Amino acid sequence: MSDNTHVAVGRRKRSVARVYLKPGKGDIAVNGRPFKDYLCRDVLATIVSQPLMEVEAAESFDINAKVYGGGLTGQAGALRLGIARALIAASPSYRPALKKAVFMDKVKFEDLLGTGAHFGHVTRKWHPSFKPYILMEKNGVYIINLQETIKCLEKACELIRSTVKRNGEVLFVGTKKAARDIVQEEADRCGMFYVVERWLGGTLTNFSTIRKSIKRLQLLEKEGSSIYENMTKKEVQMLNRERIKLADQHRGIKDMKRLPDVIVVVDGKYETTAIQEAKRLEIPIVALVDSNTDPNIVPYPIPGNDDSIRTIHLIVGAIADEIIAVREGVNASLDEPSANGETKSEEVKPAEPKTKAASEESSLEPKASAEESAIEEPAEKKENSEDS
Repeated sequence: MSDNTHVAVGRRKRSVARVYLKPGKGDIAVNGRPFKDYLCRDVLATIVSQPLMEVEAAESFDINAKVYGGGLTGQAGALRLGIARALIAASPSYRPALKKAVFMDKVKFEDLLGTGAHFGHVTRKWHPSFKPYILMEKNGVYIINLQETIKCLEKACELIRSTVKRNGEVLFVGTKKAARDIVQEEADRCGMFYVVERWLGGTLTNFSTIRKSIKRLQLLEKEGSSIYENMTKKEVQMLNRERIKLADQHRGIKDMKRLPDVIVVVDGKYETTAIQEAKRLEIPIVALVDSNTDPNIVPYPIPGNDDSIRTIHLIVGAIADEIIAVREGVNASLDEPSANGETKSEEVKPAEPKTKAASEESSLEPKASAEESAIEEPAEKKENSEDS
């Protein structure tokens, strides 16, 4: 791929768009077809072109996009967001204009509502501390206030943004079945670390021992290693079993040289061990919490349905997109020529020592508003949701 090509991903409802942007004459192709032919309706073509029109760059770039999932309206929204992010990757100076035009909103109310993020647990399983995030009770199920979810997600994104700008590292944790594939996919996409198998006790608090185990794995994986010399067939098989076991346990943190600066957790109640270790080391924690969980156990709770695969994908994907956007912005600013024509060669500052994130006490009150009319009947109550 050319150095002048910038890649970005946009999501809207169930649609995902991958956008490839490079300097050109203004040609836009979607799935190999002209975008006006693909989208059929003029209004959708206008939606896709909005970011380019906003920064007056309609004839400055060629765009080739691949989009899948959802309907044409959702795909147009995903393309618009992907193009906006690609423009920022090409020139960070576009960010203020695009942000002001609301093209860079990470998650909207309608997106959360469409994924079922507002469905809490049945009323008998709730945690009293979760009350500030509850909008109402309907048919025996608590309905989560999605406006509070958006506010909390924005606070979490601010933390992630400041951490990545300081060259910090983020660890994603999601060992429950519904979250494993999503967490691994999004962490790989943004180049961060993850834990999706069983959380090993001491992964953070006893990190020196974990590093020894990782070094052992690297020794076993090294081709032509002297460790296999003069061994019987049975001994080699035993070493292969050990290698496979260690590879499963450490595959997401094999390259992690130091403790993370932030951890992102899916289901605060399920991952109690990881949260306790992070709190002991004063590592800030972002966690998706449901109505059966105490939100005060983490400094940055995100209230939402932690049993919904689509909700997990939306929240974790938004955090991953934030990491990618910040990294691309930092890299672009380092390559920007200065006034005298020289290229900036400043190194990104290393992460500052971790300080304990003060727990923010929520004084938010649930408010019944026009949102209630948008809430649909839950298809089925979460009677059989997982209990830790």
